[in-house]
Amino acid sequence: MLREGVVGDVYMVRGLCCHAAQLDRPYAEEEPPPLRGWTGRSSWDPSMRPYTKNRFAYNWHWFWDTGNGDRRQQGVHEMDISRWALGLRPDDSPIRATSSWTWGFVWQDDQETPNTQQALFDFPGKEIYFDVRNLDTNVELPAVMGKVGGGGT
Repeated sequence: MLREGVVGDVYMVRGLCCHAAQLDRPYAEEEPPPLRGWTGRSSWDPSMRPYTKNRFAYNWHWFWDTGNGDRRQQGVHEMDISRWALGLRPDDSPIRATSSWTWGFVWQDDQETPNTQQALFDFPGKEIYFDVRNLDTNVELPAVMGKVGGGGT
């Protein structure tokens, strides 16, 4: 429908990846389970960094030696949707881009990678403003999670 012009010429998309994800708490170091499994695309060696429940299984992407945060875990998939809405091809690159990120907002846990990022991608005649956060800071998260109503949870 977008390509048929239902809303007019689409030249700007605002994308959001909002995924409230707090690590339960800082876990104590412990002996790893018998099967260590996949350790990500890194040169991680179990003898270099102690095992904790937060550093493995689903949470691996919030630690620098095995991941790089939600912006690369889920955000890239959501960014694809923004690109599709603008009719961009996979090889279309922005002519300019800027980004800011930070971490440590709200959660006091083991997470090492940023938990908020704002980025602007400038393509010829088009732009994407993209926001990644793992915070329930606005009305978007309840909507994403299928909860009716406004405000944070």
